Amino acid sequence: MAKKTGLSPFAIKKYADFLIKEGLILEDKRANLRYFKANVNNVFFKHLKIAFNVNLLQKSGLILHLTENTSNVSSIVLFGSMAKGLDDEKSDADLLVIGKEKHMDLEKFEEIIRRDISLHVFGWSNWNKKAKTDKAFYLEVIANGICVYGEKPVI
Repeated sequence: MAKKTGLSPFAIKKYADFLIKEGLILEDKRANLRYFKANVNNVFFKHLKIAFNVNLLQKSGLILHLTENTSNVSSIVLFGSMAKGLDDEKSDADLLVIGKEKHMDLEKFEEIIRRDISLHVFGWSNWNKKAKTDKAFYLEVIANGICVYGEKPVI
């Protein structure tokens, strides 16, 4: 890890010990080697991961792109595994956009965030219909989604 991070072995040990003590990472000792992995059951770790995911979307320019290229956009909500901190490298980014649908090429942003992007675009009237016809989807977005632009589109 020292070579990959550019930190000294002492600094790596110090930070690893701190993260273990805080319960953010788990350690497995085999012979004279230490193996680490994220403690995905730690609530604080999940919240850090969620914050990282939201920051990734913001820094990629995706949210700005969506707001500038969707007519009448009022809400953008991240939902699914990324919003719950349960995502892995194969997970996509699920985004609900309330606005006027327009075809957008998001390939550039998929490369930046290294994930597929699943856009679900609804106008207010169609979102209202969706809330009634697909209650499970609506509740998932409203209950577990993270609003990254505007406010949650509660009907």
